[in-house]
Amino acid sequence: MDETSGGLGPKCCDDRLKTTSVRRAFGCRGQLPDSVADADFWLQQFERKGNRPLTWRLVADDLLVTATFLLEAWRSVQSKRIPVGKPVAKEWGFLRSVKLLRAAALEALLKGRAVRRGHRFVVNGAFCPIPNTGNGHNLVLLSDETKFRLDPSERDLLARLSPSLELARYPIGKSWQTGLKKDPHPGVGHVIAGHYSSGDERVLARLIKRLRCAVH
Repeated sequence: MDETSGGLGPKCCDDRLKTTSVRRAFGCRGQLPDSVADADFWLQQFERKGNRPLTWRLVADDLLVTATFLLEAWRSVQSKRIPVGKPVAKEWGFLRSVKLLRAAALEALLKGRAVRRGHRFVVNGAFCPIPNTGNGHNLVLLSDETKFRLDPSERDLLARLSPSLELARYPIGKSWQTGLKKDPHPGVGHVIAGHYSSGDERVLARLIKRLRCAVH
């Protein structure tokens, strides 16, 4: 990428990249080696993106827009009858992706809230997860650790969406219990927990509004 390309590349930011610390580390008094300038540039980008609440919110916004388009396409085929012997419309399978994108957006918003509250995801060039959040993808744990208050309906929705971060990408989770819950009725055993209902839309909209304000 050259200086006239208009993009963010190492050469357009030479002055910013030639820091005293990097020069000292490599014993350079003149032009830094290209590999050093390149690494320094991308390290700065890594730190800035990881430690700014706005970047997490922007990622969430993109995911939610895509989820909305897929949800509308999924809804468009729900009222249509499938003729015997005809293939099922591909839109029937979009709900799994909708749940994945929404769960990922909520995760990004919660992590943006963590940054807003002072957490730094990148320290000295290394990624630092939020403590006590397991693998970092459990939306309920993320809410608790970032002190984001949930009412019972919101907690239930996040608990049902969290498994989508695994099960919408892979055929299985890391445990046979992923996406299941123990039914309270005797003798029933475990049942699928990640169901979807139209009532979730209202709860989700409220959650997103609150989280975007918390990250702003």
